[in-house]
Amino acid sequence: MNNVHKQLKILVWAINESRTAMEEMCANLIASAAVFGVEIELLGIGRKHTEHKERIWILHEYLQTIPVDTIIVCMDGADTLFNDSTAALLEQFYAFNTRILISAEKDFTYQYPSFKAQYDRLPSAYRYINAGTFMGYAGDLLAMFTEIIELNEKFPNANDQGLIGIWATLYLHQPQIVQLDLQCAIFWVTTHDWNTLKQVAQSNEHIYNPNTGNRPVIIHNVGNAHPPHRAAYDAAFATITKAKEEVSILIRLPSGQEEHYPCNLSKIKADLEAKQHIAMAHQLYVQDGQVVQQSADLDEKQLLHVAFIVNKQYLVCDQSIEALAYDLGYTPLVPPSSAVEHRTLSRERKIPHIKPTFRSFYKDREELEVETKQAVAPFYDAFNQHRKERLATIGQLLKSLKEGVVVVSTFNKPFVELFLNFLAACEKHHIAVKEQVLFFPMDEAACEACAKVGVKYYYNRGAYGRMPSTSSGFGHGGFRNFMFMKNAIVQDVLELGYDVLFMDIDMVWLRNPTSYLKRIADLGSYDFLFMYDGPNFRDRPLHYNTGFVYIRNTTLARQVWKVIFDNYDKIWVYRGQQGLVNQIMNHFEAQGLRNRVLNELQFVNGHLLTPRFKDFKAIPDDAYVVHVSWTADLNAKRNRYKEYGLWYLD
Repeated sequence: MNNVHKQLKILVWAINESRTAMEEMCANLIASAAVFGVEIELLGIGRKHTEHKERIWILHEYLQTIPVDTIIVCMDGADTLFNDSTAALLEQFYAFNTRILISAEKDFTYQYPSFKAQYDRLPSAYRYINAGTFMGYAGDLLAMFTEIIELNEKFPNANDQGLIGIWATLYLHQPQIVQLDLQCAIFWVTTHDWNTLKQVAQSNEHIYNPNTGNRPVIIHNVGNAHPPHRAAYDAAFATITKAKEEVSILIRLPSGQEEHYPCNLSKIKADLEAKQHIAMAHQLYVQDGQVVQQSADLDEKQLLHVAFIVNKQYLVCDQSIEALAYDLGYTPLVPPSSAVEHRTLSRERKIPHIKPTFRSFYKDREELEVETKQAVAPFYDAFNQHRKERLATIGQLLKSLKEGVVVVSTFNKPFVELFLNFLAACEKHHIAVKEQVLFFPMDEAACEACAKVGVKYYYNRGAYGRMPSTSSGFGHGGFRNFMFMKNAIVQDVLELGYDVLFMDIDMVWLRNPTSYLKRIADLGSYDFLFMYDGPNFRDRPLHYNTGFVYIRNTTLARQVWKVIFDNYDKIWVYRGQQGLVNQIMNHFEAQGLRNRVLNELQFVNGHLLTPRFKDFKAIPDDAYVVHVSWTADLNAKRNRYKEYGLWYLD
């Protein structure tokens, strides 16, 4: 339990010059927190309150002082109550499998009407943002509020709730980044539920939301200044604090989660049946090595273990009563502990076991692996043969670039005009790209183009194997060879110790993205930042586009990219690099790899430019880059550029 609490901070808004005044204002919240042993921290003491929006800068400043993997709960104080323990809060939060969770209410308030339609589609009555309660990992919240500060320049009249609502619309299609608590699993914002809350509080020992069936951990009773609404809050407070008068006992669930309950076995059984959906007859209780069957046998000073009987032969239990399970004639099933160990997210963290399992689509797996490994062997041979000379030369070239993020790209003869269009776009928008980008031409024609315009480039024919000089369709031989080059140049730059941005050549820059990418990656301790590829079924569930990827040079990032590099033969199965990378990223994100998808309206991918996305009318003014992907060939790319006014060569 201590390991869990070290990673959790409950922040209560308290922007006031007087601590005493805020403690009085938040007295009910503080009392309800004490019932469940919750420690809170008042945020903003000593500051003079000016407007709600100042919360954004106060929290942004605070988040820079704590470890990025700390879980933060940020909440109002005068109209909120705790209704369950932090163990329950964490269990529910982990179940969402997201980085940020925001509370939701029934009213669309303090927000821009132009964004309402995106929330109207959500499948719950509780579908609109409420900024009074939210939670997430500190690094992700820091990145979120960094972007919100930029949004404030575009929407200066929005308050904090409006800005959070705008920000959320950019990522709601990416549930691994942010979700709304649509079923009030953690946050119950009681807008239009005041009478319901009052009735539930007055007729039950514990407060549940009857509309969703969940017991919320935090109740946010908006509108407390209105007496009828305040009556609901007071009723809830009375029910919650009444439990404090009863003798309590600490129970441990099979997951390792611990909670305080009234020292009454019947009440515990009924409550767990409602919460865990385990019938009372299938619950088993153990204390001090003995099965407990009635309340009179309970000792409130000792831990009570809860186990669940499955199919009359299995016992789901925690490890400490595993031996007893055998004695009782059950086969024990011990789930992993729900406690999460604290990780120091430095650049030196590693994953101990780093071998993903890949899907195989074609032929016999062993036959396929033999064929593909034979086909790719010459590329690795060339890579290793030229490695020493190549790294020495590239190292000198990188030193000649402007200090900071290294940008790399590669292309061959058919794509020379896209290369020239990229440079023309940068010149048009006053971006000194020649100081920051190292190009890797694949053939003599591309090399001559680089030399002619005076950019930095590395070219040694054959240093990365035999590269194509023609334009190949997706998945074909020349295209697959090109993918080795992409993987290999990133591998080299990472080995030389640089943060690197790889980009395909079929894009334009409207603003230099490198400072922004570095700031977001450093603030959030992210290993990879990816452009979003849209609803591409091949790359579910992450939908990362590998034509624009920023890599922060961490030990873990190098480990994972080495896996990508070493599995180039799988590209012959997936017909491209992107499917391989998405599968590897999905595997390692579960092991601690920190990735983030970029705002698709600032890092515009080709899917938005297709007729399928009719709502997308024009490139936003604050966009950084536009990637003309989702196109069949060079002619289609050229036409798409011209359609959106991004062709600078005519």
